[in-house]
Amino acid sequence: MPAARIEIRAGGVNELLLAPDSPVMKELIRKTRRVQRNARRMAPGKMGRKVRAVVVGRHVRVESTHEATMYVIKGTRPHQIRPRTRQVLKFTTKRGTVFARVVSHPGTKKNDFLTKALRMG
Repeated sequence: MPAARIEIRAGGVNELLLAPDSPVMKELIRKTRRVQRNARRMAPGKMGRKVRAVVVGRHVRVESTHEATMYVIKGTRPHQIRPRTRQVLKFTTKRGTVFARVVSHPGTKKNDFLTKALRMG
């Protein structure tokens, strides 16, 4: 199940023109691939690897299956991170390994990379 997706439909087009091998459908798929490339490029970190273009019947969609996609698209408020299964958190910084019981995360700005990719497409 995708975490977020954008569907692209050819509205108002005769159904015969939307056959899998029709020029209209080929153009729709070509444009969808371009949106996919743009979304992969604009997604943060390794999230772009989870962006896919999928053909479903007479429409296509670009979707991201990464579990943190909605946090990136909508952004997050500042919050505290606490360990779930251990006594302390462990992470590495430029100075070395750090152990902490609580970390204050500053939050993230929203980055709606799927919509931006669609508008560029």
